[in-house]
Amino acid sequence: PHARLLPIARTVPLERLRGRLSAKLEARVQADIFDEAYQNRYTTQDHRLSVDTPENRFVKMVVMRCSATLIRIIKLARDKQKAPEEGGRLSASFFLELASWKAPLDRLVNQPFFAEVGEFAGMASESLVLHQRPGYAGVYRVWHELKAYLDAFGSNAAVSMKSVADLYEVWCFLEVKGMLLTLGFAELAAKKASITGAGLEMKLVNGETSAFNLYRHADKLCIRLSHEPSFGKNSSPEVGQIYSWTTKQRPDLFLEATFADGRTMRWIFDAKYRVWDENGIDMAPDDAINQMHRYRDALIHLDKIGDGWKEKSRPVLGAFVLYPGWFDEQDLSNPYDKSIDEVGIGAFPLLPNRPNVWLKAFLEQQFGNPASSKKYIRPEADKFLVEDSTRMAVTGAYLRQYNDLALVASVAPGSGRDANYMRKFRDSTAGWYHIPVDTILKKSSSHHVMQETRHCALVVAGTSKNHRTIEFLYEVISIEIKARSALTVEQAGKLSDNNEKYWLIKLGSSRRIGTSIVVSGMRTFRVFHTSAHDLLAHKTWDNLSKRYVALV
Repeated sequence: PHARLLPIARTVPLERLRGRLSAKLEARVQADIFDEAYQNRYTTQDHRLSVDTPENRFVKMVVMRCSATLIRIIKLARDKQKAPEEGGRLSASFFLELASWKAPLDRLVNQPFFAEVGEFAGMASESLVLHQRPGYAGVYRVWHELKAYLDAFGSNAAVSMKSVADLYEVWCFLEVKGMLLTLGFAELAAKKASITGAGLEMKLVNGETSAFNLYRHADKLCIRLSHEPSFGKNSSPEVGQIYSWTTKQRPDLFLEATFADGRTMRWIFDAKYRVWDENGIDMAPDDAINQMHRYRDALIHLDKIGDGWKEKSRPVLGAFVLYPGWFDEQDLSNPYDKSIDEVGIGAFPLLPNRPNVWLKAFLEQQFGNPASSKKYIRPEADKFLVEDSTRMAVTGAYLRQYNDLALVASVAPGSGRDANYMRKFRDSTAGWYHIPVDTILKKSSSHHVMQETRHCALVVAGTSKNHRTIEFLYEVISIEIKARSALTVEQAGKLSDNNEKYWLIKLGSSRRIGTSIVVSGMRTFRVFHTSAHDLLAHKTWDNLSKRYVALV
């Protein structure tokens, strides 16, 4: 320990004077002897090595302050702790851990070394010992880091006791946000809910929501990720808002994606720190899955249609449980893949320090990743609205997005086909058209897209090889799937033994387009859907709107 020579003043009788005396003291002693005043006492000054230095007082203060603050924390935690039968959440090991921190501090402060050290009253100037001497410099540095935390603990300002389930929920919120950032999104703004404290307990203010607003410049896609938004009843609901007509709903994570065309799609993620063991496989609890069905059915969005009526719709495309299941995600598939594809309800395992590739792949499938080595398809709202999980209507009804969806496709080459078959396309009397099922990339969505098709516009070659036009708009009577080998000459222009699946479209009456649309560019083009209104509105080939682009 650091020590220094300190002056020591003592008052002693004449017979205890030792050593060399100062001239002034020697004269006084001589006078007292002459006067026989032997009872007088004399003040002498000596120097002694002492550890009662400002640096040692500082170290003693640090040790005593840490011990006293731990005592306050333990007392406060015990006072706020509920009885086990009332839901007490602090275990005995928690208090034993705090006691194990306090014990060595108590032993240290009771050492005889500190008995000689006085109270710390501050430093008159900077001390080279505290800055440079081994041991002292370490204490000085650590104290400056520690005292901010001790102040917070001691004044009950920033310590919170949360269950693992609560912490897991917040971690999932931040983890999903981090995954979105890896897809090329940038954070535009963040809203943080206010916090209130009671003792050691910290709580979010009821009704306030934390949220992140993200944006991706490549496709002008905006995402808002909210934590525990509240959807409740309202006596005068507003257009464009989401409500629950029964009980208040508060999903853990609410993801809203607004696309470049202004349409918004929504998903729910709910964190559950529970696992159900099913034949050795970590599954989400059944009640958690059932809660996802409840969320999707309970939340209702209001929109105003042309006649001013407030139209109700269910805005949630999918609802998924996030749970701490353990899987080798690189070699296995998510046990909830089928339910996610079929009904939009399922679960994703999510754990810290794990790759969590299933949820990452799902988010990339929904929104794409411009920086990925995979082919990037610009995300559009259309593709979500033809999924099986979103096209489930009540029995006997059928949902569709567009009332005038028109298929634009090219008539097959005339070589080897019946001349009468090809002539009908030129004089607007064609009765059939066929196209491979594989033209629509995602098979589960192709059925909905084709069944929604109400018109067909066919590109017909003219007298010149490079001159191709659309002159007629056909009404679609029916659409069905057949093997190519089952198509007749009247339906396909020639026979074939190919068993590949084809869409067979029965054409009805035709309508001449006012100004023929000239197809420019390459001799072949990708099949796409547009609107009958655009085809009849004298638009050019390049100005035709495209629908369900990501699916074709």
